[in-house]
Amino acid sequence: MKKIALRIAVVIALLLVLAELSLRAIGMVDFPLYDANSRIGYVPKASQKGAFLVSHTWAFNALHMGTDREFDAQAAGGDVLLLGDSIVMGGNNFAQHEKLGARLEAVTHSRVWPIAAGSWALRNELIYLFDHPEVSRAVGHITIVLNSGDFDEASSWACELTHPRTRPWPAIVFAVRKYVYNWSPCTDGPIALTVPKGDWRKDLRQAVDLGLLSRDKTTVVLYPTRIELTDAALLEEKLISRREALRAVLGEGWRVQNIALDSRWNRNLYRDEIHPTQEGNRVLADILAHPLATPAPLP
Repeated sequence: MKKIALRIAVVIALLLVLAELSLRAIGMVDFPLYDANSRIGYVPKASQKGAFLVSHTWAFNALHMGTDREFDAQAAGGDVLLLGDSIVMGGNNFAQHEKLGARLEAVTHSRVWPIAAGSWALRNELIYLFDHPEVSRAVGHITIVLNSGDFDEASSWACELTHPRTRPWPAIVFAVRKYVYNWSPCTDGPIALTVPKGDWRKDLRQAVDLGLLSRDKTTVVLYPTRIELTDAALLEEKLISRREALRAVLGEGWRVQNIALDSRWNRNLYRDEIHPTQEGNRVLADILAHPLATPAPLP
């Protein structure tokens, strides 16, 4: 019996090692990593690249932008800064060329610099602008994509499962928790990594006063969830009402796009309750391209 038990243990150990090596070989844990702090909450680590499941390529430059190009403020006069959350970041489901920033580049023939992280709120995005004023002042246009949940407090880092800071080990445990069963759900993160409470209205006004956002080169985009798109009363309550709140802070004359009012957008362009499909990214890029000034060509 002892020999049989030992053989079974050895077989199980070998299977676990094989599973671990296989998961790493197929890129199951080759995804973006994050920096976390109490200033911005979390942000994709600078200067990293990889390929989730081998083919889903991703990259971030030295300024945490979702591209493998490095930002040059001296040559950015015709460029577009694209701010947002997971809708802009794209996630592991898409390769780099399928994400919203790349789609927008294809439409406008302009350099697009995506700044985004999953579950970011407007305050996280504004904090990035405060920390990198040279970026917003250099580009020719700024597009901010917001959904109804982005008008809450800034998001703070919570756990390694949603925003990993290091490559997980063992990969098999991470994969089971992520895709099969999570026996230890994320809760609130440590106080040391919690962004202090604030007010998006004050932060937005400060960004304008500092010259980081301006009426002539900024577009605010209101992006609906799928249920908001199909429920007129909910859309009014959750999203359209934000237009007036934004106007109260910014004043008249600012461009505010409501994606729900564009005839090209429909519920079939969602892959879940909020994120667009590949075709959704293409259509959304077409819609976002409309307010942009004539762009500079790609190098």
